[in-house]
Amino acid sequence: MTKARRALIVALVLAAGGARDAWPQSPFLRGPDTRTATPESLMGQRKLWGADLGLGGAFNRGNTDVDYVSSSFNLFRAFGPATAYLNGNMTYNTFNGLRTRNQGSLTARYDQRICGHWKAFAFNTEAYNQFLKLNYRATTGAGPWYDWELGPMKSGTSFALTYEYERFHGGLIQRAARL
Repeated sequence: MTKARRALIVALVLAAGGARDAWPQSPFLRGPDTRTATPESLMGQRKLWGADLGLGGAFNRGNTDVDYVSSSFNLFRAFGPATAYLNGNMTYNTFNGLRTRNQGSLTARYDQRICGHWKAFAFNTEAYNQFLKLNYRATTGAGPWYDWELGPMKSGTSFALTYEYERFHGGLIQRAARL
C-alpha cells in the first residue's frame, strides 16, 4: 500500500468521526428533507416490509405537444437475515407526435446477511430501450456487499460478477460477462 493511499484512508477515518459531530451544521453535506414523513405507526413495520409507487406525467398542448409518463414501484420484504426486493420503472415520451423515449426495467434482488456488516446478494434485471434499439436485456449477477455508516448516512459498497444477454432490433445478440 502506498503512503498516499494510507494517508487517504487515515484522513477518511478521522473525517468520519469528525463528520458525525459537524453533520447538522454543514449545509453542503445535507439538504433539507422535503419528503412526507412515514407515520410513526408504520415505522416499526417499515423495517420488515415496504412498498412505494410512483406515477408522474406531463401533457402539454400549445406551440409543442408533449406527452410524458413515468411510473415506478419498489417493494421489499425482510425474512430474518434475508431481504427480497422487486422494483420496476417505465418512461414514455412523445414530442409533437414523435416518440422520443420508451424504456423500462424490472429488477429482482435477494440479500442474505452473512455476519456483521457483510451480506451476499444476487439479482436479475430485465430491460428494454427502444432508442438503443434494444428489444431485451437480461443481467444476472451475484457478489458481496458491505454496509457502512458515516454519521447519520448509511450506505453500502458492493461488487458483482454479472452475465449480460442483449437482443437488438434486426436479430443482433450480444453476451458479456462483467465484474
